[in-house]
Amino acid sequence: SVKIEDFIINTIEKRLNYNITANTYGPAGDDSPGLSDDRVFLASIDQSQGKMVVLGHLSVTQGAEPGEKIIYSRDDDGNTVAKIYFQKDGKLTIETDDEINVLGSKKIIIDGTEDVEIKSDAKVVLQNGTSTSTRGDEIQTQLDQMKTDLNNFINTTYNVHTHIVPQTPSGTTVSQTPVPPGTSTTASFVNITTGKVLLPGVGE
Repeated sequence: SVKIEDFIINTIEKRLNYNITANTYGPAGDDSPGLSDDRVFLASIDQSQGKMVVLGHLSVTQGAEPGEKIIYSRDDDGNTVAKIYFQKDGKLTIETDDEINVLGSKKIIIDGTEDVEIKSDAKVVLQNGTSTSTRGDEIQTQLDQMKTDLNNFINTTYNVHTHIVPQTPSGTTVSQTPVPPGTSTTASFVNITTGKVLLPGVGE
């Protein structure tokens, strides 16, 4: 069962050097104790011998326009350190200079009808990975070059070089190209990349 000390309780200086404690009432599911310098809206409880409750805090605007909502946290000095901005055009922005953690004991789904972008000035690590990823387009470029080089070698070097072959029973010799001749490879690497997952290019 919930105990009284489990509720959000504020200590309020109602007048100079006179402090009271009051439970804070707010929207269900909202755990947001105020700071010591916050101004609050107090209401007395009928027939409670002077007990009061906090019904709200006087908030400094964070820039929300009519119809919008900003949820934010502050440090001990009252500075905004993290916020979630629900904008009236439907955009949602999460902003902080520290970590953002999404925790779940089951599947986490990101489902978009357009591109999903992950940007970082450092590394992007998946599944605690330590192996580096490979760039499919660069692999395709190098494999295509190897294919070209191999085919050039077959057609311009291997297939035109000759061997001295003795003729029997005359004992004379003739020059002969390889039999059978080399055949150019038809290997294709066009399907090595998916196009659905894009990695930084070379040097990026």
